[in-house]
Amino acid sequence: MKVITEWAVLKSMIMDSTKPRLGNENFYTREERVAFFEKHHPIPARTRVWIGALDGFHIGGHGTDFTIAIDGGKTRIGTGCANTIYQGYFVTQVVTEHFFPNVSADQIPPIQPPPGISDERLIQIYPPVLKKADWPPAPFTNGGPNGIGYLLHRWRQGKKVSMITKDSIVK
Repeated sequence: MKVITEWAVLKSMIMDSTKPRLGNENFYTREERVAFFEKHHPIPARTRVWIGALDGFHIGGHGTDFTIAIDGGKTRIGTGCANTIYQGYFVTQVVTEHFFPNVSADQIPPIQPPPGISDERLIQIYPPVLKKADWPPAPFTNGGPNGIGYLLHRWRQGKKVSMITKDSIVK
């Protein structure tokens, strides 16, 4: 799982570097990229990685950014980057969160996507969870009610941290 995690994070950083953005800024910081390259592949803070199965052979990758907000979406406190990489008969999804410098992120639990079919078809491999997982899980299909499109859109809705108050996280 360590090798798959490192491979998926590396591919996510590469995908991120090819994505056009306002001001041509990368999501992953230079410090994160250099550390990954030079220091035995440390996984960036607040990164999670999942793996799943596909019912057919696919090669590709898709990335999306999302906003992390509080107060019903009125106050932005950070951004996230979700990259989905499918290679052969398996798929990985890497999600990393960055919070603005004035936000105390240690009190914020990992942002969760809306419930969906991806929850039962993915196995979290980083950070490792202490539960047994059967491989392979039910695979994503090319289309239909179990289609990979649901996984690709898993993080596309703006994520809001509504249970946390602005006073408790902003320095």
